Amino acid sequence: MPAAAWADDTDELVRPWLCATMRWFERSSWLFAYATWCQAVLIFPDDGKSSRFMYSERVASSAALNTTAKSVSYAEDLAYWISFLFLHPAIASTAAIEAQKMIGCRRCMGRTRNSTPKLLAAEKSRTQTPEHAAKIAALLAESWPDAHVELDHRNAYELLVATILSAQSTDKMINTLTPALFAKYPDAKALARAEPTELEPMIYKSGFFRAKAKNLIGMARAVVERHGGKIPETMEELVALPGVARKTANVVLGSALGKNVGVVVDTHVARVAARLGLTTESDPVKIEQDLMRLVPQEQWTIFAHRLIWHGRRVCHAKRPDCEHCHLAPVCPSAFVVNQAPAAAKGKAKAHPTTTRKTTSTTTKPAAKPASRPAATSSAKARGARKEPRRP
Repeated sequence: MPAAAWADDTDELVRPWLCATMRWFERSSWLFAYATWCQAVLIFPDDGKSSRFMYSERVASSAALNTTAKSVSYAEDLAYWISFLFLHPAIASTAAIEAQKMIGCRRCMGRTRNSTPKLLAAEKSRTQTPEHAAKIAALLAESWPDAHVELDHRNAYELLVATILSAQSTDKMINTLTPALFAKYPDAKALARAEPTELEPMIYKSGFFRAKAKNLIGMARAVVERHGGKIPETMEELVALPGVARKTANVVLGSALGKNVGVVVDTHVARVAARLGLTTESDPVKIEQDLMRLVPQEQWTIFAHRLIWHGRRVCHAKRPDCEHCHLAPVCPSAFVVNQAPAAAKGKAKAHPTTTRKTTSTTTKPAAKPASRPAATSSAKARGARKEPRRP
């Protein structure tokens, strides 16, 4: 019924308000119906057919997923623009959406990468002290008195090149590549004249060889242009070179130039320092600041080398050898990292051996007798069963 006809039987005082309300309701209803039709017909594809917007051609194999995701985004935009028709907004606030994004499913995401247990506040105050760091430094000195950088080098240039190559690789692999590399490019001037096509095959096994070749040539050219072919001896000048970050600069300054400017923080230092309770940070810069505050400056270089040696040989990432670790008496994570994986492993294998034994001892059922004799493949056997032909 039209709004005007339905409003004729009402009181004169209510009639203007009712007419305006019904007109707005009719207009909003048509708008809502049109929006619903657009969402159902234009946005969501029909069963067995591609979308009207040709999503299948643009997203190839992932057409269904992309179509659904884009449909949801279009539906949200549509709800936002027609939200004035309803009493409550159809879309949630930005803060609520971000809060929902932060919720993760542990079953889907799996175990967290960091296996180091988190320390309590009291444990942090007890371990993050210069006294605790001094005990660790003394035990590390007893365990690894001759710790040093394990990249073969003869000068600051060779150590800088080897450290750039060691990213996402091992020192053992880099030591097999650098002899031929340094024989062909003995200094920064020779490396600055190199071409990527010549350098890439020589460093191919180190991984990311194209990016490393670009950084090495850029570093060498910057050293020649800015410093006359000599490796700079300050942190600010080193980190300004292509492919050189703070960790690489600390390695060169501490091991080749004998300057304790900072603490080398690689994956081993970050892991072992967190397990020993020396830091709770995950950012390398913040970890370096914590270690510089706890360890005397004259020990920064050797302390980092000993942590690296300890992490490579004893305090492994997945299964640290706490039984043979000399730092176990002062380590808050000793025998704790392996407990959770061991418990989960024992729980997963509840009764596997019993089931296998029971299954292996059971006898197989006898084969059913054939309904008809199997046909032989030999031509002679087939001919033997035939009756002789009469003359």
